[in-house]
Amino acid sequence: MNAALDRVCARLSSLGGRTDEISVATARTGLRMRAQQNVVAIRIGLLASTIIFAAMLPLAPWTSLLGWLVGNNLALWWSGAVSSRFLPRIDQADARAIARMEAAILGTLVVSTTAFASGLWWVGQRGSSTDPGFVVTTLLQMRLVGTMITYSSHALALFTAVGIGSGAALVYWAQAGSAGLAICASLLGLVALMVRFSKLYGPILERNVRTAYENAGLVARLETANASKSRFLAAASHDLRQPIHALVLFSDALTRSARPDQGEVAIGIRHAVASLDKLLGGLLDLSQMDAGALKPHPVAYAIEPWLHEISRDFFRDAGEKGLTLSVQATDAWVLSDAFLLERVVRNLLDNAIKYTHAGAVGVTCAVDGDVVTLEVWDTGVGIPSDALKHVFEEFTQLDNPHRDAARGAGLGLTIVHRLCGILDHPLYVRSSLGEGSSFVVTLPRAAPEPARESPPAPAGFAPSAALRGRRVVVLDDDPRVRAAMRGLLDGWGVDGRIVGTAEQLHEALRNADALPDALIIDFRLPGEHNGFDVIRQVQSRYGAVPAAIFTGESELSLPADAAMQDVPVFVKPVRPEEIGAWLEDAIATSARD
Repeated sequence: MNAALDRVCARLSSLGGRTDEISVATARTGLRMRAQQNVVAIRIGLLASTIIFAAMLPLAPWTSLLGWLVGNNLALWWSGAVSSRFLPRIDQADARAIARMEAAILGTLVVSTTAFASGLWWVGQRGSSTDPGFVVTTLLQMRLVGTMITYSSHALALFTAVGIGSGAALVYWAQAGSAGLAICASLLGLVALMVRFSKLYGPILERNVRTAYENAGLVARLETANASKSRFLAAASHDLRQPIHALVLFSDALTRSARPDQGEVAIGIRHAVASLDKLLGGLLDLSQMDAGALKPHPVAYAIEPWLHEISRDFFRDAGEKGLTLSVQATDAWVLSDAFLLERVVRNLLDNAIKYTHAGAVGVTCAVDGDVVTLEVWDTGVGIPSDALKHVFEEFTQLDNPHRDAARGAGLGLTIVHRLCGILDHPLYVRSSLGEGSSFVVTLPRAAPEPARESPPAPAGFAPSAALRGRRVVVLDDDPRVRAAMRGLLDGWGVDGRIVGTAEQLHEALRNADALPDALIIDFRLPGEHNGFDVIRQVQSRYGAVPAAIFTGESELSLPADAAMQDVPVFVKPVRPEEIGAWLEDAIATSARD
């Protein structure tokens, strides 16, 4: 029985036995359009019937008029009820289900068209000078025009509706004398136009569906490729950062140990490595954002000490260019992810100093009701008004047409824009060419929490004798990093013990005459334990020892439950001055405690 029903439905369907994706998608689109039209007809049927009843009441007996309209509305209601049942299932329907639904809706079309056309005999008065049948004929043809548009992709349904509606009108008027024949001729012309239009409109719908389907497939493939690229870069972040981290340390050691005649070459290598570091870091940061690996963890903290700590790293850079750097903060507290917001501020300050050749650069904070505005401004080259919409695009450098590597890679503002989006902090830019620029980040204000300290920001590092003779243990599974750290610590006069496994670290501590002054531990280690686990083990056995995590992972792709509140995390590549600054600060803090 089902097989026979499927064969009948297949013959009545617009698919004509085709099952390819484009044909099914076209049939699905047409079916959805027809079902939606039938549902709408329920709502407007009663209103239209009321208007027709009032308009035609002087022309026809009210009982006949009422009977015709009630029958027509019942047919519309049934058609709409069937379509309402189908609508939620159309998008998932296969060719077989589509054929069955099309056959059912074709049946409702036959009934509703027949009910409407029957009005010619319900209320018609052939021979009368005011024959209501003319009004019914006009309304019937208007209905068929709508049917032609809705059913143009289903030729059988369209020709069935036109055949019933126009056929009934032709039969009615063919018996009305010469005037009726003139009306029949007009009806035949209208039918010819409708058939011609439907043959044009049907292929147009199919082409549109085919184009939309192909475009959707192309977009899906592009999104998949982009997501795969982002996931690959995010996953490969550790492996990519490790050799760059070692290279940064080696280049610093080379610069310090180079002979006088090699100094210029060593400095050139160091600058090249720094440029590579910035470019790779920016690309990996963007990949982490695209892959959704960065998740903000907002906390409440005082912005003034936090901002002063960050800004003081830039006073030397500003001074070398003869610029004035000012910081005007507020004692307000904000709610944000301190680490991600720090990257925003650092990128904005770095960009401001880079593009300001004379004058000043500043950071200003102000309270505005429930928000705090953080503004980084400069008196630099400014941005043309027609270029403002492009400043956040990747690799955009408006004042670097020759792609000078010393000017960066053009990713800083892109990272700022993406981070502000992740943090849900509105970002605005104002600029005038030749007068400077202003970037404003709006932060939610928070209530002060006296028990919480402001998040630390790394201070600048100037090598001193404070590190000489200090004992530092470094654990990293990468031999290149171990060799680079050995050269760095030896150059500072630090008594460094470099190991590759947690077992070697524990053995070194057992055999040592005294505890180390600091630990530098890689996050990803061989085996089931990570760097945080090792630090916990050491501190539970030997007490509080200053420790830091160095990692090639994204800052926030680290497991949230693994992190330790009092252990700073440095993302590789880590510059030697950052390492030295942390060591001096950690050792000094430990001595005070």
